Amino acid sequence: MNTELVQTFLPYVVTFLTLIFLGYTLWKDRQPFDLNELPAQLATAKSEAEELAKVAETAVMAAEQLYRTGKIGRNQRWEEAVSYIRRWFPELDSETMAKNIEAAVLLTNQITINLPKKNETE
Repeated sequence: MNTELVQTFLPYVVTFLTLIFLGYTLWKDRQPFDLNELPAQLATAKSEAEELAKVAETAVMAAEQLYRTGKIGRNQRWEEAVSYIRRWFPELDSETMAKNIEAAVLLTNQITINLPKKNETE
């Protein structure tokens, strides 16, 4: 997968996350659906989805770096990413968090694919 594919894929990820946030916001507020408020709700959801995507990407990259430097084990990367995201989004459901981490892993893998592995640097 090349960077063009990642750049093509990223808007779909953000759109998907925007729709999840919109649904979550409507469900959380338990407010009746009002089409007049939809543009504002979409703008808020998009902003939150973009922020979550950035936080998830940072969490995954940090966990990968901690693993590469030997500060955490291979199987601790997921928990490290979840812990970091929870600090920013404490009420985020597990399914949405998992999807964001998986999307961030895809992007991070494209960035780190050519970096040497931990064993290759020793």
